[in-house]
Amino acid sequence: MPTSPQQGALAPDIPPEALFGGVYPVDLVELAIEYAKSGSQFRIPRSRQGGFWKTVFPSLKVRYAEDNTRDFVKVLEGRLEADYCLIQEFDPEVEAYAVQAFKLVDWQNPTLTSFIPDIVKFRRFAPPVIIDCKPESIANAKIHRQRHDAIRNGLAEHGVAFEVATDTTIRQQPRLDTYKYLYSHLAHNPTQLNKDTGSVLAALKELEGAATVRELRSIDNFALRRGIAHGLATGLLRSDFEDDYGPDFFIELNQTEAPNGC
Repeated sequence: MPTSPQQGALAPDIPPEALFGGVYPVDLVELAIEYAKSGSQFRIPRSRQGGFWKTVFPSLKVRYAEDNTRDFVKVLEGRLEADYCLIQEFDPEVEAYAVQAFKLVDWQNPTLTSFIPDIVKFRRFAPPVIIDCKPESIANAKIHRQRHDAIRNGLAEHGVAFEVATDTTIRQQPRLDTYKYLYSHLAHNPTQLNKDTGSVLAALKELEGAATVRELRSIDNFALRRGIAHGLATGLLRSDFEDDYGPDFFIELNQTEAPNGC
């Protein structure tokens, strides 16, 4: 019989096949979360990794390595999950995230039965949290409310948090469009991004740490966009994202964030 590093933790009545193919019994959810980091769907946000170029497509994210190989992070369900992933790229509290990295099963719970988390979010100052993305109209349906309650209660028994993210919370405007616009400027050489971010940081220090895009026009327009996008993604800058990106878009130095990659 094949062996696995997980098997030592298993009770005798748990079938060995639960160890393979990314399928875990719910009482091993913490182990599943830990092993999600080594799976093909594991994704480190731009702010937490270096040496890569990135771009984003409607239903997958592509990571271009320096040797021109590709590591696809496929958002299997659709655009809503991809939009949620995009938000994580600009959340400095998110260390990394895994997309549909495993399946949980609970043979004793007819309501739960099986569940594939859309996102496992690894946070810098809090335990990981499992996210299910659903349109609000579907999430509010009785059958899904009951299912989400069963999942939440089942995971809580093992100390794992569970949240439902809906299109109402994910697709807040103009925030989401601004994320998309800025993310499109991150597909550049990291050395160039660091240089552009440094220019923005230096200009902001001369303006007492805060300014609008209009006040930073002394910087080349393309370099300014790249520098702002990279600064926000790495947590060196912050913004409330209440305005579309434009002359009145407001940014400031994030005094609580140590320099990262710049």
